Amino acid sequence: MTETSFLWDGVVTGDATYAPYNKTEFNKYMCGIHVETSDDVYVIPGYLNDLNITWTGGYSVSVNSGAAIIQNYVYINDAPLSLGVTKPSYGYYRYDYVVLQLNTSDQTIRLVIKEGIGVSDYTLLERPVLTQTGAIWESPIALLYVTYLYPNYIPQKYILDERKFAVTNYTLSKYSQNNLLSNSEFMCFNGSGIPENWDDTIFGTVTTATAAEKTSIMSRGQSFSVNSGRGYFQNVWLRGVAVNTPYTLRVSFKEIDGDTSRLEARVYSINSSGSATATLAVQEFIELTADDEIDFSITFKITSVPTNFYGFRIQFISDGGITNIGQPIFVEGYHPGPFRQFHEYIGFTSALADAAWTDTAKSTGTTTVDLTASFNGEIQPQTKAVVARLRARDQGSAAGTASIGVLGYVAPFAADYGRLELDGVTNDVYRELTCVVPVNQPVYNAQSAIPQFRIDVVATGAGTLDATVELLGAFI
Repeated sequence: MTETSFLWDGVVTGDATYAPYNKTEFNKYMCGIHVETSDDVYVIPGYLNDLNITWTGGYSVSVNSGAAIIQNYVYINDAPLSLGVTKPSYGYYRYDYVVLQLNTSDQTIRLVIKEGIGVSDYTLLERPVLTQTGAIWESPIALLYVTYLYPNYIPQKYILDERKFAVTNYTLSKYSQNNLLSNSEFMCFNGSGIPENWDDTIFGTVTTATAAEKTSIMSRGQSFSVNSGRGYFQNVWLRGVAVNTPYTLRVSFKEIDGDTSRLEARVYSINSSGSATATLAVQEFIELTADDEIDFSITFKITSVPTNFYGFRIQFISDGGITNIGQPIFVEGYHPGPFRQFHEYIGFTSALADAAWTDTAKSTGTTTVDLTASFNGEIQPQTKAVVARLRARDQGSAAGTASIGVLGYVAPFAADYGRLELDGVTNDVYRELTCVVPVNQPVYNAQSAIPQFRIDVVATGAGTLDATVELLGAFI
């Protein structure tokens, strides 16, 4: 096992003894990586085993082979490296970091355990203070939850992955960057208790989601509450999966009610019936207290394809307290850290209807529809567009002019995005049209806080046109 770092001045001190550098070593340094100068550690994706951290036995963790860049210095570890962890005293809890420690005086970069302070009250847990001054700079790649309740080993679920991956041409060309989760921004509801395309059947029945559960807008989409004893999951169906293909789940958690909360994120394989089979990755967040917020990633590889594999199940469970989950992203390949923007169309399992627009007699006129109030108020802010189905008939359509259309709500997007023409149609015979209408178009780099559109009716007389408008899905 060899740990190396370069480039250094001279040929005597520390890893400078590897100088003068040959072509192979210099190419390792260049290696096609383009990372903005940063104090963070960026793991080089796809190089050996990505510095993946696992429990392999005893009270220690093993950092697999891989490479990283920190402050424009390159670190390489060519074989698994075991790091011993100090056992906590009985009745105590502790957070420890696994860090890459840059020492410019010694001209080295080394993996070390940064031990935290043990506490008897887990609500007082704090992360270790990193040294980031003078010749020493420490950046974490994992957070360890160390507890006396496990005196002989460190459960894998208590190793919090904090790796950030560099963006390289290799990863961008090799792996799909599509989000495999549907409705990952929790923007679409059809009136049920949980967001569209998510499920809770294994956790019991949930009543209609309250305003508190459909929580505040985040940097991408919105968050959704997971109450104590509840959980949500989504199955991701795939035709197949290649061995050693990396997958990354990224999500944000925030404890909001002041009660100590344990929240778990888990990735399963699923069989042809959609039932969870093998556990592929698990991350448990222990003793989150009020206002604690964690952005994290789980990056894993399938070393062998499970029997009867048909895809993945992404699952979140809360045990105590109320925790918001937000911005879940599940991608093939690596994720660099900051949340990226994804857009998608979500089709509702059942159409959204509104009593004012369900086979209702209408006269000529234009009505502005506020979607936070109408259609169950389920269309969330930041929704880009909806798919509307128009159905209408008119008592005098055979000899008169009648129609119903949907329009944008403000110039320059006030256009007619779809119109069901009834001119010449036999009196009181229904016709139907489906179209897409923008509900939150940017105007001079600004967006409306309220998703809305307009419905325009042309009737042959007072109350002669029977109109039904339903929403079939949304673009987010």
